[in-house]
Amino acid sequence: MPYTKIHYSFLMIDDDEDDYLIVSDLLAELNGSFTLDWVSSYDKGLEATRSGKYDLFMVDNLLGPQKGIDLIREASSFGCDKPMILLTGAGDKQLDIEALKVGAADYLVKSSLNTDRLERSLRHCLQRYEYSRMYREQQRLFRQFFNTSFAPTFILNAGFELEEMNPAFQNKFGKRLQGNSLCAIFADAGNFESMKEYMSSGKRLENWSAMLLDNENNSMESLMNISSYSSEYYDKVHYFGVVNDITQLRKAEKELALAEQVNMTGRMARIMAHEIRNPLTNINLAADQLREELEEQDSDDENLAFVDLIKRNSERINNLITDLLNTTRETKIKKEEQDLSQIIRDALDLIRDRIILKKITLNDQELSEGLRLALDAERLKIAFLNIFTNAVEAMEESETRQLSVVMKRNDKGVTIRISDSGSGMSEEVRKRIFEPFYTGRPGGMGLGMTAVINILTAHNAGIRVESETGKGTCFIITFPTQTH
Repeated sequence: MPYTKIHYSFLMIDDDEDDYLIVSDLLAELNGSFTLDWVSSYDKGLEATRSGKYDLFMVDNLLGPQKGIDLIREASSFGCDKPMILLTGAGDKQLDIEALKVGAADYLVKSSLNTDRLERSLRHCLQRYEYSRMYREQQRLFRQFFNTSFAPTFILNAGFELEEMNPAFQNKFGKRLQGNSLCAIFADAGNFESMKEYMSSGKRLENWSAMLLDNENNSMESLMNISSYSSEYYDKVHYFGVVNDITQLRKAEKELALAEQVNMTGRMARIMAHEIRNPLTNINLAADQLREELEEQDSDDENLAFVDLIKRNSERINNLITDLLNTTRETKIKKEEQDLSQIIRDALDLIRDRIILKKITLNDQELSEGLRLALDAERLKIAFLNIFTNAVEAMEESETRQLSVVMKRNDKGVTIRISDSGSGMSEEVRKRIFEPFYTGRPGGMGLGMTAVINILTAHNAGIRVESETGKGTCFIITFPTQTH
């Protein structure tokens, strides 16, 4: 017999001790390690089913005024999952059917009981129990994996509606999505429809790139993996999926690429400055010498004016080189405990006259006071001033001119959103805005936003830009709570 345990403990619940002795003798003839205990009443039998001591129960259907089938029903209702065999004095097909419905593992007639029938019943009951137990354990392990996975995980029905969501998914996207289409978390419904069409053809989805919306309606760049499952016995299809949030990874990659670009630009700037300043020094010396000779010769003012033009432009070139070197040089900051909202207000004060002159409505009421971090106030003031200046200039031709500065705090840090109602940016400009020398403004050097990214990076702060042509721009700056 393919039993999995070395020893099995059985309990017979029967008010007739003679029946117990008969079954005990039959068990003794089997080649197995079995022990059989006996109780004679309904109440004692029901209490024993709660003890967890026995591997199988044999229950007589007539227990005085009470019924064994009721005992099986009651024991099953409070969670007893051990196999129970109903014993009767005579065969009854209707009783047999009812016994199986209430949870009995088998049905035996005492008058026809022999060693072979008893062995077969025990073997089948115990095997089914072991298979059922293994199935429940697999289900428990799957449920444990599903519920404890750090990655947002979900199950969809054939209509791509959310049937189940693990806690990570609920925390990321919200708890009230069950029964809704997965489309509810997509930023672009067209992307969802493409994914749905691809999956409906029976293909497995691997690392599908999608922009999703979290429970705060923030965009997150994600990779989705979804596979389908078709039931072998029912005409049902389910989809199992996992979401991998790669927003921070992409952000880190962009910051690293930008930092490398700035470093490369700095090295090029230093080389260029050296190569330009050498001949520039000679030009200045020659201009000075020329002025002296012209003055000695009492040359007219027009000739001296040309010499002054050379000197002024030489000085301008030298100043531009200095600005370039200062902007691309690694930013060295001196941090002290500072009120971040006060730094922002100080930067606004420096441009307040232009805000009033341009008739711009300023909303700076949502600045959290008293948030003190380790910061370099003067450097940060420059960074915020550059952003505010860009915002004011972007609203030059706007009918509605609004500048908004909002600060929000959470467990991870603080987020500052600087929004304007200006002309906005194209996608190309938005992607290149922090590149050195890139500018869309006539006469600009394209170094202001490079300085911004250098200063914020030195504070371990991040910055991203949301913008659309004709609809304004929003700079989103995030400071960790601990910046040092």
